[in-house]
Amino acid sequence: MDSFEKYYIAVIKLLTRRPRSEKEVFDYLLKKKAPPDVISAVIAKVQEQHFQSDLEFARWWVQSRTRYKAKSNLVIKMELRQKGINDEIIQFALQEKTDDYRTDLEKAEIIARKYIKRVINLSKADQYRRITVYLSQKGFDYDTIRRVIDDIL
Repeated sequence: MDSFEKYYIAVIKLLTRRPRSEKEVFDYLLKKKAPPDVISAVIAKVQEQHFQSDLEFARWWVQSRTRYKAKSNLVIKMELRQKGINDEIIQFALQEKTDDYRTDLEKAEIIARKYIKRVINLSKADQYRRITVYLSQKGFDYDTIRRVIDDIL
């Protein structure tokens, strides 16, 4: 088994677990100490065979973070940038939302309604403060937080 084949099989196994960005595949191969020419060849091959695509990865990431983690769009953008996805692809993936995706306001409201059960026994001022901190940690902007808190309190 030659060097290319060994690393190609390793990348295919990696990609079967979950989608990956090109940067993640590149970093994985670097960690495995693959030669630069082999890294380029492996990445080109998996992209040619449609096993890896930054656009598909970004779509998957947005869907995952929107449905299961209830992250704000700002946090999703930052995560995708860390994964090596360029801004055009990020914007496209975020704008491509389907009906089952929620807006930041809807996501923040869902999170706040769940969280309020933890702070229900506190004063209104403490509830307001705690919910504000919690939602800001989730990446929501102040206007969204204020609208949600005013609505539920």
